[in-house]
Amino acid sequence: MENLKKGFSLIELMVVVALISLLAMIAVPSFGRYLAKAKRAEAYLNLNSIYAAEKAHWAEHGAYAKALMGQGGLGWQPEQRGNQSPFYTYTLSQSENGFVALATGDIDGDGKMDVLSIDHTNAITIVEDDLA
Repeated sequence: MENLKKGFSLIELMVVVALISLLAMIAVPSFGRYLAKAKRAEAYLNLNSIYAAEKAHWAEHGAYAKALMGQGGLGWQPEQRGNQSPFYTYTLSQSENGFVALATGDIDGDGKMDVLSIDHTNAITIVEDDLA
């Protein structure tokens, strides 16, 4: 009876490792972009929440709030994610006829900021796009 070799050769194992590495190189950037888009969805939800709070403040006081927190503010702050801070920071500025709320954050860790805004007409604008 012939002695049969069992297992894989070194060349076969190297080819498999190379294929897995190639697939990982393709998948990791796509996954990072997916995570950044999910973080941006948080900003959209929070900006819409600020818009609703500003409209309620207008209905009650006849003017838009000057700040998110503190004296004359909305009393709004982003929800905490466990013990982690939110991905974005939020600011509010008042104009003559309305308001503009900004969400600013570095959602993919490259140092470039992602800036979104919402105004009194409920128009959300991407001021600076960190995903581009």
